[in-house]
Amino acid sequence: TRRSSDLGYLAHGKTHELFNSEISPETERRPDTYLVFNGGDLHEWPADLPIDSFYQLQILRIINNKLTSFPNLTAVGDTLLELGLMSNDIVYIEKTYLDGLPNLEKLVLDNNKHLSHLPPSEILGKSLESLSIRSCAFKSLPDLRYMNKLLTFYLDDNPIMHICSEQLSPLDSIQHLKLPNQLDEFPNLHSVTDTLDTLKFQDGTKFKTKQISKPNAAVLHNVTTII
Repeated sequence: TRRSSDLGYLAHGKTHELFNSEISPETERRPDTYLVFNGGDLHEWPADLPIDSFYQLQILRIINNKLTSFPNLTAVGDTLLELGLMSNDIVYIEKTYLDGLPNLEKLVLDNNKHLSHLPPSEILGKSLESLSIRSCAFKSLPDLRYMNKLLTFYLDDNPIMHICSEQLSPLDSIQHLKLPNQLDEFPNLHSVTDTLDTLKFQDGTKFKTKQISKPNAAVLHNVTTII
């Protein structure tokens, strides 16, 4: 039996029930709909805990661990809706692993300090509604060409200095956007103005809201909240 102390804080359950004690690698089929590893020493998915045994898994979070690459979760791709890999050491993401998540709605990759690339995935783009890459190492926007279903996009605390309208143009459903503080000027948001509802700026942004040029201000007529 694998104890939670081996993996950091371990939570698993079905619906809103929560179990924090032990999880047996010998179990062939697990009805858990969510699984959380927090504060452990995982460098990769545990070999003695077959991912395909979680046949109903919808929510997976591996937080404050030591993953260096995006795990292969294609075995639960049909059921997985939310994936959080915050505060790991992820450097590389294999495109085929993103392609193996055709129903994923929320992806959180915050605080992976060496992550600077997110490969475009047409399959993932058909379902993904929320993407967060806060506190990573992106120097430019990831390729968003397939992200037309995206509603929420957080990219603050990345060393991105410039965003052009063409980079955002695939986001024709975006409603909530948070921008990094390294931007040298207010970006042209003309391509997303019809859907954008909330626009947030990271604390310490170089420019002030009052410095928004008149052409840019004019296209923000639908935005109800600017923070």
